[in-house]
Amino acid sequence: MSMQEVITALHTTLAHLERARERLAEGRREWAGAAQLYVDTLHDSTQAEPVAVRQIAKDLDQTMFPRLYVILFNAQAAIKKMLRLYGAEPPPRTPPAPPRQPPPGGRPAPGQAPPSGPAAVTNRHGDRYPSEAAGLVENLPPRVVSGAGDRTVGVPRVGGRAAAPIESGYDPELSEAISARLAELGVRDTYLRFHAELKVAQMMVQTGHLEVELAINNVPCGIETQRNWADTCDKVLDRYLPAGSRLTVYGTTRDNRPWRRIYGSRR
Repeated sequence: MSMQEVITALHTTLAHLERARERLAEGRREWAGAAQLYVDTLHDSTQAEPVAVRQIAKDLDQTMFPRLYVILFNAQAAIKKMLRLYGAEPPPRTPPAPPRQPPPGGRPAPGQAPPSGPAAVTNRHGDRYPSEAAGLVENLPPRVVSGAGDRTVGVPRVGGRAAAPIESGYDPELSEAISARLAELGVRDTYLRFHAELKVAQMMVQTGHLEVELAINNVPCGIETQRNWADTCDKVLDRYLPAGSRLTVYGTTRDNRPWRRIYGSRR
């Protein structure tokens, strides 16, 4: 097999891995929605079947899906490294279907200059994030569209390494732990336990990580929405995070501007 044939085979494998990772993320979102509906409907039931399904939902969402995603992600990284060793760059990603039309004032039309502002990195969906979010935003779906029922998806980075994506919605373990901690802080929890930012903050509480970055296909509640609410992610995160820790959140606004804020006591 010639060197060019090896490179072509690696390119093909890389494309298959990319499609598999995207389908896995899509499958996880579909599963999470179905599991949440089931768990919410039978939330107080003590029957054996609902209890068993809650455990299955927990294992799949927190263990199996993230593990498979990381395996695929690491395999892609290894193949890209091999391609560079052979003097070949990974092929550019196939342009996706045109994204959903954002609200007025959002992404610029084709040929139009993007909004002015801080230096930014743009992902394949045309969403602009702070340049520090490079390596994370490539794994995010398009920015949420208000009123469309989209879930916020976040990709954390711990110790310089991207971790498995996490998304908003009910989590059998994290959501309950978030509610308990919010109660200790005197915060009335009506919806915060479902939010991706609080889930990552709770993971920091549980793991002891003091420095985490998080890119989300949104901005935290309290920035563009619920500004007048007493308790939002933007208002609660500083108190929620463990002492001496810092969570840097990268996002993209409705008008497609990069957004960044540092939460915690190490600001």
